[in-house]
Amino acid sequence: PEAETNFKKALSKANKESRSGIEMAYGEFLWKRKRFKDASKHFEYAGGDYDFSNRSQGLYWMGRCQAELGDLVKAEGSFQRALNVKPEFGEPYLELAELAFRQRDYINAEQQYEQFTKYAKQNPRSLWLGIRLHRVLGHDDKVASYALVLKNLYGSSDEYLEYQRLI
Repeated sequence: PEAETNFKKALSKANKESRSGIEMAYGEFLWKRKRFKDASKHFEYAGGDYDFSNRSQGLYWMGRCQAELGDLVKAEGSFQRALNVKPEFGEPYLELAELAFRQRDYINAEQQYEQFTKYAKQNPRSLWLGIRLHRVLGHDDKVASYALVLKNLYGSSDEYLEYQRLI
């Protein structure tokens, strides 16, 4: 496609200062097309550039690709590295909470989730994780609160449909 040709052309002409931004944009383009292995390479470049102002984003998206590809150990490492670069970046905490929840490490999942809520806005995915996590922990008030927000703000989301199936 023309877009890929343009990205490759831009990368071939990029200087050190502009390359990581182009790598990020190309990675996002590939992510949207579910080409996670290809996207990961571009995010890895951006995440490895110590001078790049959005380095933490590159590491985060690299982790998302690794998780999609089933390499959860590498994904966890990438999310941790993103937080080492920018501790107030909320999204990696959500990913770490999700990974911990999948491993039934509910205490760690709750800690990571609380960090996420401190630094980022709720979204359908985070609310759905909050519902499932706090249901397991027996925090009925939080489950009800998250469910209400999910219904009122994201009533047509896939996550709300999942919640409907749960109840």
